Amino acid sequence: MQLLLFEKAAYTLSVFNEKRSQNQRYLLYGLVALYALVVLQNAWLHEDAFITYRTVDNLLQGYGAVWNVGERVQTYTHPLWFLCMVFAHALSGEVYYTSLLVSWLCSVSAVVLLALVLASTVRGAVVGIVLLCMCKAFVDYSTSGLENPLSHLLLALFLAALFRSAMDVRGLVLLTALAALAALNRMDALLVYLPVLVWYSAELRSERWSRIVAAWAIGFAPFVLWECFSLAYYGFLVPNTAYGKLNTGIASADLARQGMQYLLYSFRVDPLALVLCGAAFVCCAYRRQGRECAVALGCFFYLLYIVKIGGDYMAGRFVALPFFAASCLVVRAFSFADIRIFSSVLALVVLVGLLAPSPPVLSGINYEHSGLEAERGILDERANYHAATGLLKAWTAADTVAYPRHEWVDVGRELKAAATNETRVITTYYNLGILPFYAGSKFHHIDVLGITDPLLARLPAYANNNWSPGHFERILPEGYIETLLYGANVISDRKLGLLYDKLTQITRGPIWNIERWQAIWAYHTGQYEALVDYDGYRLASQEAVHASHARSYPRVRIEPRPFARHVALGDIYFTSRAFGLAARSYAEAIAVLDEEQQSNEELRHAYLHWALSLYALGDQEGAIGSLRGFATGDFSEQETRIMLESALRQMLGRAQSQQ
Repeated sequence: MQLLLFEKAAYTLSVFNEKRSQNQRYLLYGLVALYALVVLQNAWLHEDAFITYRTVDNLLQGYGAVWNVGERVQTYTHPLWFLCMVFAHALSGEVYYTSLLVSWLCSVSAVVLLALVLASTVRGAVVGIVLLCMCKAFVDYSTSGLENPLSHLLLALFLAALFRSAMDVRGLVLLTALAALAALNRMDALLVYLPVLVWYSAELRSERWSRIVAAWAIGFAPFVLWECFSLAYYGFLVPNTAYGKLNTGIASADLARQGMQYLLYSFRVDPLALVLCGAAFVCCAYRRQGRECAVALGCFFYLLYIVKIGGDYMAGRFVALPFFAASCLVVRAFSFADIRIFSSVLALVVLVGLLAPSPPVLSGINYEHSGLEAERGILDERANYHAATGLLKAWTAADTVAYPRHEWVDVGRELKAAATNETRVITTYYNLGILPFYAGSKFHHIDVLGITDPLLARLPAYANNNWSPGHFERILPEGYIETLLYGANVISDRKLGLLYDKLTQITRGPIWNIERWQAIWAYHTGQYEALVDYDGYRLASQEAVHASHARSYPRVRIEPRPFARHVALGDIYFTSRAFGLAARSYAEAIAVLDEEQQSNEELRHAYLHWALSLYALGDQEGAIGSLRGFATGDFSEQETRIMLESALRQMLGRAQSQQ
């Protein structure tokens, strides 16, 4: 009888536990769904995402993985995310909803891993999901079109493998492979992973060192293969953005102060993120668990790196990754078995999240401001673009106009409609994402920030006390726009012009040409460093800065007809006293006269300057003969020579005074 009662009690208890376990699973599913809805509520696209989308679009149109057609420059920092977007865009044929969907799937998958794999208990998973829902930095960059969602997913997979797999060489191969993919998604994220890999390798001390080295080699093979491709295709091992944002000339101390300002501003906008990072560091130091301490150390290195480079202008973007790692550590370390502790922690998380200037769970369709003004160029970027690219706006729009909606979209589409296949167009707008993307591939965009421009990225930013992170403006060299517009190197700085020729050989020349590889080797061994007047461009005078700004206008320049192009080139050469090149350009202009109709004044200008160039070279007979090709009046040969000498002195004197 007692045995029957015991069996019945055991059966009842098992049924109860099964129901409780089932209810707990439903609770987790509901919380994951809550996070998914919060992300959709806050979904948006950042303007910088369209820098990548332009390269995606060019690749799918057959122009190659380039930003400006014909110029192999890597303007994206996230090759893995770029490849994901290429695949997704090829399937869907559009970019707005596709990008948001891929970002949403990556973010939700990362949270599922945290809740079902990394959390040690259901209560821990609940705390973790609520943390993520209340963190503005994490929710904002769970979409945005940037690489953050994939970074979060890869980190979740890495931590799941770290805490769940056996410690052996196979486990090291898996971890190094995931770290390599994370580096492919964003190279500086490797700082989070390296301490873990070093610790893990040290723990395998019983294994032969050759097996450990082989595991690293196998795991990092994807990253090495990409670097080989990058060197062969683009000519460089790192993206052009690295040169544009790190080669600034700004003192390390100034960058560090700006980096601290970035963390402080991010804390004020979203206190939960950095508070949790600090709590995770303290927790790991107290528990002294090797795996956890290695992860915490990686996050600490990453935050130091953020300070070192001066932070960013997008508040919270660089804080999201260490915050997610800290969330994983907390839900892994604590079971929250005591209901009072669990309730208190949960209430504290919700309270801190709701007291922030703009909690994600309360963000609505008309979100435009986080409550804090921009400081030192750091601002809430979702507030800037939510009205133009927010998903809620797109879903609730009364009309059928496609999203995103922004004035730059309109300008880009107008430019695209006006473009022709035969005409080269140069633009100098400051906008690098939305406008160039919608303008299409026919436009060559010059970026004075150096992010997408191979030459300007090699120049230091000019000294500016009001600089902001991520926006380091360069001096626009005299003749650079004309060089791109006319197809001939007329950069007035001769040494910089030589560097342009070398960079052109690297970014535009045949990939396997031996001279190109010699230029690549010379660049990476520092042989071209002397070609940049570093102090001259860094410490440029106010007059030089104003002149640089003036050169960027008009914002759109259309390649002129052949006659006008040759004459314009001739005028540039003539002003710089390169009379041989000037004479050749004017002769080429005269040669196309049969193809085009020119005004009498244009013809007079071309013939006269052709004659003056020949005369300056000492070819008097040629100068006189060229003038006879145009009606000059009834003058003797001696009178013509006197006129040429007088005109030459006047024009050279005028050019000298202008310089």
